[in-house]
Amino acid sequence: MRKISFILGLILLLVVAGCKCTKNAAAYDKLTANGWELEYITGVRIAFEGLYPDTKPQLSFTKTGEANGNSSCNPFSTRYTTKEPNSIAIEAPKAMTMRFCEGEGERRFLDMMQKITKYDVTPDGKLVLLMDDIVAMRFKKKP
Repeated sequence: MRKISFILGLILLLVVAGCKCTKNAAAYDKLTANGWELEYITGVRIAFEGLYPDTKPQLSFTKTGEANGNSSCNPFSTRYTTKEPNSIAIEAPKAMTMRFCEGEGERRFLDMMQKITKYDVTPDGKLVLLMDDIVAMRFKKKP
């Protein structure tokens, strides 16, 4: 009887663990399946529209560990790494044009990207990048 209880408990544990892995894999697939456009950034005293009056920052992730985008002014390319569950580290841009950008929007975006530790894709399709448990940036699917 103990063997059966142990085996059933082990099977239940594996099923629960498998469901969590599937959920994390689904979030990763959503992360890499879309291009993203910034709609919120934390920690700035200037209104979002004032930081990005013309072009909003954009970001996309490939399954090969590359992140590409536009800082609202300059295109860039970099690397990222993920670990379970939903942790992410985005490196400073490795390649980037050097066009002059007015305001502080570009700098804020690039600095914040390097502080990100986690990600989530919400049920309504938003990409949320977090600093630990604090929402740092939120993106919508690129139009």
